[in-house]
Amino acid sequence: LATDILVDAIRNSTFPEDEIIKELGVIKEEINRRDDSPAGKLNDEIYKIVFPETPYSHAVLGTKESVSQLTREDFKNYLSKFYVPNNMTAVIVGDIKTEDAIQEIKNLTADWKADESVEEKFTNFEVLRQEGIHELILEKDVNMSYVLMAFQTSGHSDKRENATLDVVSSILGEGRSSRLYKRIVEKEQIAPLVQAYISRMTRSGMFVVYGTMDRGNVQKFRETVIEEIEKIRNESPDPEELKKVKTMLKADFQFSNETNSDIAQTLGYYNTIDMLDRAVEYEKSIDSVTVEEIKQYVNETLTPESYSIVIINQRNPENKEERGE
Repeated sequence: LATDILVDAIRNSTFPEDEIIKELGVIKEEINRRDDSPAGKLNDEIYKIVFPETPYSHAVLGTKESVSQLTREDFKNYLSKFYVPNNMTAVIVGDIKTEDAIQEIKNLTADWKADESVEEKFTNFEVLRQEGIHELILEKDVNMSYVLMAFQTSGHSDKRENATLDVVSSILGEGRSSRLYKRIVEKEQIAPLVQAYISRMTRSGMFVVYGTMDRGNVQKFRETVIEEIEKIRNESPDPEELKKVKTMLKADFQFSNETNSDIAQTLGYYNTIDMLDRAVEYEKSIDSVTVEEIKQYVNETLTPESYSIVIINQRNPENKEERGE
């Protein structure tokens, strides 16, 4: 019954005009909330800087102007263009018999024709490697400063880089035991919040460090992040620290795949981008990360001479928005 309903929704949705108008109103409200959020603004701006003139530079939600131009025909055309069986992954997780599930999907999609040209309809583009330091400073009605630093990575394409930088991000800025938290939050009290994480797309990605602080601490925060990255570039993490981080990453992965829904989402995502092995072998890939790989990828990727930074400061009535590179 569930698969029947889902296939029917994908193939036969009618897109009533009144429902479209209602949903576009909801999306516009989401755009308002995004633009009012310092974290949302940082995120949108960093993608523009790191991936200029590519689809990655566009906000996923779009703009109120672009959303307002959408019509019922746009939805129908998009559906027929990309929602075809050879561009889709069906995932079923639960107390089922594999053969029965596969046969059910086959029965429901028997008359659904594939579109062999679907891949030609994808946007084809290249992401160039950014060089130098790119900086954007904004002012908003906020009480603190918000900072996001991003180092460009290879994205999903480099399996070893993915696993290694996961380990590095945890060493630097994942949780209270991380180096940045201990130094920036606890020891020097530069900022009340700091974290590091990875943002990956198929063609590229980012190693991100995010923090909030008083305006007077922005430069110190920036310098400290670079100093801690330099320490990893020049000094190998000790075995105990490495073991602890790997254990934490594997535990996080297991917790994120506790339910059938979680497992289905993980398998569906990685299979859709043709990288199912990343999900199946994730824990093994983390275990195999070496000290030599950490130094190699940090030296190649987290270079102090090449990164992008977006800063949101409290608005000064006398100053206009300023931009620099």
